[in-house]
Amino acid sequence: MSVRPWLLAAAALAGGALGACRDINPDHCLHKAEDADAWCSVNTTGTPFCSPCVADNHGCVADPPGEDGCPEAGSSSSSASAGG
Repeated sequence: MSVRPWLLAAAALAGGALGACRDINPDHCLHKAEDADAWCSVNTTGTPFCSPCVADNHGCVADPPGEDGCPEAGSSSSSASAGG
């Protein structure tokens, strides 16, 4: 029965390692509104686009994030889905 605590510890470590890849930032524009670009436009100056790859300035940036520099932009930024 000593294997069971070992398995639980291993599972907890594996889950922690997988979850440690990314920290959730509640102040990031992606978590502020359904339309993250609109949130940036209203709440920041000169940075009307939300980038899932930038942490500074709530994730708001001056130019729309592109998939070449930010692969997550295609699915996360509302500007990418709006076609512009």
